[in-house]
Amino acid sequence: HRQRHVQQSDATKMASASATHAAAAVRTARGERAWLAATVNGGIWRTLDTLGDEATPPHWANVLDGQPVSCASISALTVSELDPKVAFAGCGPSSSSEMGGVDGWDIVNSGHWGGVMVTIDGGDSWSMLTFDTSGASLEGRYVSALEHVDSSTLLVGTRSTLVDKNDGGMFVCTAGGGGEDDAYARARTSTGIPVRCEQTLSKPIYSLVSAGDGQTYVAALAMAEAGAATALSTDGGTSWAMWADGIAWPTGQLPFYPTLAVVRTPDTISVALGALTVDLKTPSRTSSAMFWRDMGASSGAEGAWHPIDMPESLDGDAMPKDRMALLFAPGDDKTLYVAGNADHVAWRVTDWRGPAPSWDSLLGGDTSDGAEPHCDCRNFAWDDESASLLLTSDGGVFRRSAPAQSGGKWTSLVGDIAAIELLSVRYDARDGSWVAGAQDNCVLLGSAAPSPSRALCVEFGDGTLTDIDRSVSPARFFGSTQFLGQVEDDDNKIRNDTFSFGYFEGSKQVPIPLSSTFPEKAFPFFVSPFAVNAVDPEKLMLWAAATESTQGGFYEVAIPHSGPVGKPILRVPTQSTTVFTLLYGRAASEDANGIAALNATHIMHASAKSADTLRAYALPSSYATPVTLNYDKEGDIVLGPVSHDMTVSLAQSPADATLVAVGGWPRVSDNGGEERVFVSADEGRTWVDASSKALVEAVSPARRVRVSGLCLIPLSSKGAHALLASTTAGVFAAFVEAGLAVGVTVSANWVRVGEYTDLPLVLASGLDYDATSDTLALATMGRGIYTLSGAARALEAMKHGCKGATAAE
Repeated sequence: HRQRHVQQSDATKMASASATHAAAAVRTARGERAWLAATVNGGIWRTLDTLGDEATPPHWANVLDGQPVSCASISALTVSELDPKVAFAGCGPSSSSEMGGVDGWDIVNSGHWGGVMVTIDGGDSWSMLTFDTSGASLEGRYVSALEHVDSSTLLVGTRSTLVDKNDGGMFVCTAGGGGEDDAYARARTSTGIPVRCEQTLSKPIYSLVSAGDGQTYVAALAMAEAGAATALSTDGGTSWAMWADGIAWPTGQLPFYPTLAVVRTPDTISVALGALTVDLKTPSRTSSAMFWRDMGASSGAEGAWHPIDMPESLDGDAMPKDRMALLFAPGDDKTLYVAGNADHVAWRVTDWRGPAPSWDSLLGGDTSDGAEPHCDCRNFAWDDESASLLLTSDGGVFRRSAPAQSGGKWTSLVGDIAAIELLSVRYDARDGSWVAGAQDNCVLLGSAAPSPSRALCVEFGDGTLTDIDRSVSPARFFGSTQFLGQVEDDDNKIRNDTFSFGYFEGSKQVPIPLSSTFPEKAFPFFVSPFAVNAVDPEKLMLWAAATESTQGGFYEVAIPHSGPVGKPILRVPTQSTTVFTLLYGRAASEDANGIAALNATHIMHASAKSADTLRAYALPSSYATPVTLNYDKEGDIVLGPVSHDMTVSLAQSPADATLVAVGGWPRVSDNGGEERVFVSADEGRTWVDASSKALVEAVSPARRVRVSGLCLIPLSSKGAHALLASTTAGVFAAFVEAGLAVGVTVSANWVRVGEYTDLPLVLASGLDYDATSDTLALATMGRGIYTLSGAARALEAMKHGCKGATAAE
């Protein structure tokens, strides 16, 4: 990417905001003007600073930490038009990059799906709404839209449920019996009355706008045919009628996240509708469409939706899961701001009601310095104080000054929001340095000091797996982007060996070239497995799938401390067997070069003792196979749904290579299936259930465990280990005893590692344990990196029920 991306210079810090869903202005109880930023898995952040100061980034604080809420995956945010101190936030899935499913992207496998929360003091305090059991419950639903109707009524639009992608709807939720006082102020207290909800529309809802009269609302329906794309209510949401005359989606396509914007003038109220669209039979075939309509007009030809002509499709990379954002600037009904996807990020559209709208890009020559925001868009907002346009995206929050004319500037407003999504981490306790794979925000290198630390994007793209060589100082940090960097870049049409897979030592960057050995089809998984040898870190192992020109198997790469990187050499063929994750180097064994690997149905081992013959043992329960990309008849990659994370996790004891643990996601086609973790003391020949039901109970009220990382840490007594699992609610520990006399046993309960004041509510992902320093590092999908020093000692204390075992930082 040759452009100067604001994201790269300002937003990719250890304190960063990947996947910021929405921003909204509120008033605190003290009358201060504040901004809320809702992140998809890092909770809600607030700043009291002005946003127009380019020289000083705003200071943000997480306002959900320490609050009695059960959700950090924020999918909707609105500030009441009745009272600027009142705001509602809806819970749902986490990062849109977790979406997959071969039938068109719309399966979300992670998140908290936890209902609705409210603040009545501008974000100082928050509480979850409780629901009257005599009505409908919003728990377990993807809340996508919110409108505060009156002092006792809230409209809630939902896109789906955790278990049914098509089970969405509109709900009218009432707190108390109305009246002059704000019943939601009472409902949010622990002694307050429950909220009673009634479902009034049984369709998946994504967007909702108000005419401002407390009675008239328009809803946009997701994945709906043109004739049922929008609905109108004129009685405060109690009843709905289809209001879709004139809408025509691109042939064979449906709207993924249809977005609405409303503009009110003394003469009329107009609504704009826009969506990125997808062909469910061929998910790589996408487009976009936009329309406008006056509210209150008749249902005849004059009152129908009118198309807004577009210069091109606004979905630039065949990923309709990224949103189209729409906004009318206050007081300017002539200008409509539009955000698309990829290279079609932001536009200024004038004469949008006419037959030939004028589209001007807000990028490139329209700016004073050529800087650009992150391109995976979510929502717009407007800052009255600076008359600026705000864009939230998978890279954070960005401000465009003077958007009504050319010459403005994009700047990052991320400041110190610590809400970055990380899949993996490796940490060096000697100096606090680290490497992490950041979803949509590079492979990052950083250190613990100075504070706040700034990370360097060393591999552009989607950071995935990382590893470390601690035998040297400074440590060698390894990182990879998606597909080990070997799938052709859809922007530059090249495969990237230089900045996609390699290691970093101090200021030295060393690529690990693969393109001359493998075709891109050799790496089918977005998160492609590799590992540095844990005993001999001058070797690296990766897995490649069989292709027409190369054998499938485990390939070893020499990575000497001095001298060039070697060429990949096939060590263990796997033929047609797939591998999702692997470990390399068997500590405390006779074979330092042993391999352990995992797929959906089997654990595999190979070692010198077995003449590098692959040994496979069946798992007691199968896990999901990641969704992969397809290729057309010409052999070119077809962009479409793909799993952005591993579906299985594997742990091996550093003290006993025969002790292993496995876990993962049962399915990715939906969120069903029994979630189970297993332990084996004989490499996988026999298995013991690791109190899986107790783990499900431990993460409650989170709806799914979604194990995304496992780690076995030896404790003081022989054969004793702590088994750690990364879940939707943080890291939990069970305790394992393994030995000849007992076989293997697992404690009946799982215990959270760290109080919520130490480790906040967040989806936990990769774990990294360094026995030498006794330090545990955790990557989170929304709150950055956490470390626990004296980890084995702390876990030993937890095992025996002692306090003082929560030294996370």
